[in-house]
This record gives sequence, structure tokens and C-alpha cells, in this order.
Amino acid sequence: MLNISRIIASQLGKPSGIFANFAGLIWNRRNATLNNTVFDLLALRPTDRVLEIGFGGGYLLNRMMTVVNDGLAAGVMFHLQ
Repeated sequence: MLNISRIIASQLGKPSGIFANFAGLIWNRRNATLNNTVFDLLALRPTDRVLEIGFGGGYLLNRMMTVVNDGLAAGVMFHLQ
């Protein structure tokens, strides 16, 4: 008997197969309110240097990169295959 909770947890920790195509989109949608709040609170400027490490598909990092264009915006982004 398959343990659905274990399968889901495994896929969220290291997406693979069909699920990998949807994981980043799911994380971005689920975390959008939190990410928008963080973005607003940071009040980034073009010359800032920022490192974003979190759970998601790159939504917050992409938003940061629209502002930080003379500094450095770096992070980890889930790559959809």
C-alpha cells in the first residue's frame, strides 16, 4: 500500500517526473502573499546586494531582479524541465 503523504513529501523535497513540471508553479502560487510582503518590506534599491534562499519556483528572486539592476540579486531557483 502506497503512503500518499510520504510520496508527496518526497516530491516536494526533490521533485521528479511529471510532478517536477508543476512544483515550482505550486510553490509560487502558495507563497505569493508571503513573498509579496517580504518584497515590500525590503524596499530594495537598484544598487542593493541581496541573496534569496527559500522554498519556491523563483517568484521572489525574479521580482528582486526587476529592481536590483546595478547591484547583485542572487538566489536559488527551482528549474522546471
